[in-house]
Amino acid sequence: VELQPKIAKAYLEAESNLFAFIELAKGAPSAERAMKAEAISLLNTLRELVAHGKVPAVVDYVQSLLEEDEQVFITCTHRAVAEAYVNHLSKYTMPNGEACRVVRVEGGMTDSAKMSSVDTFQSGEANVLVGNVIASGVGITLTSGRHHVSSCLPWTSADLLQCEDRLARRGQEREVVSHVILGCIEGNLTIDERLFALIDAKCGVLNAVLDGAEFKSDNSNLINDDMTSSATAVLESYGWTVREHGSVED
Repeated sequence: VELQPKIAKAYLEAESNLFAFIELAKGAPSAERAMKAEAISLLNTLRELVAHGKVPAVVDYVQSLLEEDEQVFITCTHRAVAEAYVNHLSKYTMPNGEACRVVRVEGGMTDSAKMSSVDTFQSGEANVLVGNVIASGVGITLTSGRHHVSSCLPWTSADLLQCEDRLARRGQEREVVSHVILGCIEGNLTIDERLFALIDAKCGVLNAVLDGAEFKSDNSNLINDDMTSSATAVLESYGWTVREHGSVED
């Protein structure tokens, strides 16, 4: 989806800051841990801007699924974005004339509160469950629905697949459909597009290994499916050159 002009402008300004920082880092003898952490922080700023910029389009897309009387599982990574989905979708009127009911699963919830949201969705009482990628990616079953909308890409292919699997667990009798919504700016390769290309490549590696194929690559960032490797790979797509790899926390 195309980002709104105001968000797109803010995104391009933030991206310029990233390019400037990368250019500055090239003068260092090596990519030190602190500098890399700062660069990843700038990447996360881009991710958050894109996430906010996609909200109107994602809401419209989800409403089109709700019009077909489908339940929808939305995943995102930022609390403010999750709140925006809850606020917008709660105002939607379902085809039966009732208000759309939205529940959440996020970090910091008690186990009982989390399961209350899951049970409400599973019973069909809730039309939409908005979940944090990490908090809702494991330990829950959402087979009442069959549509997963990834509104904010996680750093790893494993986290994306885990979210999809919440719908594809035992008891699911229908085809599960995963919708990945990317934020785009004409003439610019956004972080969404860069990260999706990386996740898609990592899924290809995983499928090849599971099929018994021999896979060799000198790019450890493609083979390793963790936040640091993914962030490093995305940084390199912007021109970052790393000679020393350290562990950087998200």
